[in-house]
Amino acid sequence: VVALGGGVDSQTILDLTDRYRREHSEFRYLAIHLDHAFHPKSGAWAEFLASDCERRQFPYHIEPLNIVQGARESLEELGRDARYARMAELTEENAVILLGQHRSDQIETFFLQLKRGAGPKGLSAMAFLAPFVGQRRLCRPLLGISKSELYAYGESFGVQWIEDDTNYDTRIERNFLRHDIVPRLKSRCSPF
Repeated sequence: VVALGGGVDSQTILDLTDRYRREHSEFRYLAIHLDHAFHPKSGAWAEFLASDCERRQFPYHIEPLNIVQGARESLEELGRDARYARMAELTEENAVILLGQHRSDQIETFFLQLKRGAGPKGLSAMAFLAPFVGQRRLCRPLLGISKSELYAYGESFGVQWIEDDTNYDTRIERNFLRHDIVPRLKSRCSPF
């Protein structure tokens, strides 16, 4: 199961899985996009993803999610929790769910956890393979790949993706780390 967001990361996972599918028809495949409508263009993004899956003849499921934010609740956390809960409902008991998180996401997650005062478990950030619900597993095959490598792959293989302009809003903590802190650290340290 490919968890589709539409960015270069999940579109790369979709492309790689589609290539694998052509040689391994013994498995069942599904791409899932759950649209919580946080962005004004999310409807157009869902249409783009449906069209891309149809072009590939890749089975897909796209549906809207209704997220209600209460006082002092993180919209990002509510959206993630709702997506994961629905993903569990839509997938088979033994599903392997492929997530597009990559090395840059891992670095940002580490710093977010550090800022929150997380202990050793939280600072270990995201696992390549993690138990999910029942026998389902979450798999992050791109954790060792940088975002620039994903862009290079996408351009080389004609992968189409969506650029979310909110990823550049540094008022959002993850984006602040991505654009202001991590580049400064990279300029002073050996590559990570």
